Amino acid sequence: MVDFDEYFYYPALMSRVAEIQGLRELSDENKDRIIPLFTLGRWHNAIEFNRAIENCSAAIGNNRVFFADLTREVRHQPDGISATLNPDNNFSAWRAYVERFENAIPVVQMVPDASLRQVVRQAQLLERTKNKVAFRIRNPAIELPFVINSLSALDETDNAIIFLDVRYIRGEERIARAVLEDSIDRIRSEVQDAKIVTLCSSFPPYLGDFADDEEETRGSLEIVERQLHASVVSDGRECIYGDYASIHPIIRPNGGGGAPIPRIDVATPFAWHFERRPTMKDSRPSAYTQIAGELLARWDDSLPGNCWGAQMIHQAANGDPHGLAAQSWIAVRVNLHLTHQILLSDQAAAPDNLEEDF
Repeated sequence: MVDFDEYFYYPALMSRVAEIQGLRELSDENKDRIIPLFTLGRWHNAIEFNRAIENCSAAIGNNRVFFADLTREVRHQPDGISATLNPDNNFSAWRAYVERFENAIPVVQMVPDASLRQVVRQAQLLERTKNKVAFRIRNPAIELPFVINSLSALDETDNAIIFLDVRYIRGEERIARAVLEDSIDRIRSEVQDAKIVTLCSSFPPYLGDFADDEEETRGSLEIVERQLHASVVSDGRECIYGDYASIHPIIRPNGGGGAPIPRIDVATPFAWHFERRPTMKDSRPSAYTQIAGELLARWDDSLPGNCWGAQMIHQAANGDPHGLAAQSWIAVRVNLHLTHQILLSDQAAAPDNLEEDF
C-alpha cells in the first residue's frame, strides 16, 4: 500500500507526448521516488484522450501508482468530458472511469454546479474503492470548504493528499505565498495532520523575454518554485514540494507562425539555461548541433550522469540530433528537470542535510 510520507517530490504532467516521453525516459530508480500527477486532456500533438491514461501509466511503468485528474481548460477538453464531470449520483461517471485503472489514484472532482454533499460522498466512495484519493485546489476561496469537509468525512485522513495549485507564479511570488500560507493554515486548523503539496510553475510562455543578448540567442532564469516552497516551510508550515516539471501551466493554441525556433534548454537544480537560434529555422540539424555544443561548453558539469536528457544533448553535439521538432527537446528538458528535482528533494528530506545543501 502506498505511503505518501515516503515521497518528497510530486511533479504534475499533462498527457502530452513531450512530457510523457521525458518521464518515460527516467531511470527506474528515479521513477520509484515519485508519484506523478497526470492531467488528462486533448492537446495538440497529444494522443487521443481515451488512450491518454494508458500511455501515462505505461510511462511511469512497472505497476507504479499515479494520480489521475481532468483538465479544466475548455479548449483542451475532449468530447464527452462533460459527462465524466457530471456530479449526478456523486460523480458516478468519473468514479466508474477511474476505477477501471488499478494504479490510478483519483483526484476528487469539483465543478461549479456540484453540491457539498456530492463532493464529500464522491471522496468517500473513491476512498472505499481505491483506498487513496487526492484533492487539487485551484480556487481556494470556493474549493477549500469542499476539501476540508471531505477530509473530515474520510475513514483515514492518511488516505488523502492535497495539491495546492497556484499555477504560474513568476512575478507573483508574494501573492502566491500568501495564498499558499492562508490555505495551509485553514486546512490544518481543521485537519492538523493533512498532507499538503505546493504545486506551481515559473517556466514562462516565451523564453526570448529572458535572453541575455539582443539577438535572443541565450539566457538563464531561476526556478522560482523552489524559492517559494522554501519560503513557505521556513515559517514552520509543513508541505511537500511539487511543480509542473518545467512546463508552463497553460498550453497555448497552435500558432500560425511557421516552424518554431530551434532551442535546447538545460535544467540544473535551481535554474534553466537555454540556447536558441532564431535565424536558423531552415537549417535545423546544424542549429541543434551548434546549440548543443554551446550548452555543453557552459553546463556540461551540471548535467546528471546516466540521464537520457544529457545523453541526447551529447548526441546532438556530435552531429546527430535525436529530433528536429520542439517537442523532442521539451522531453529532454522535462527529463533533466525531473532528474535534478528528484535528487534535490531526497537530499532536502534527509536528516541534517537541509542547511548544508541549501
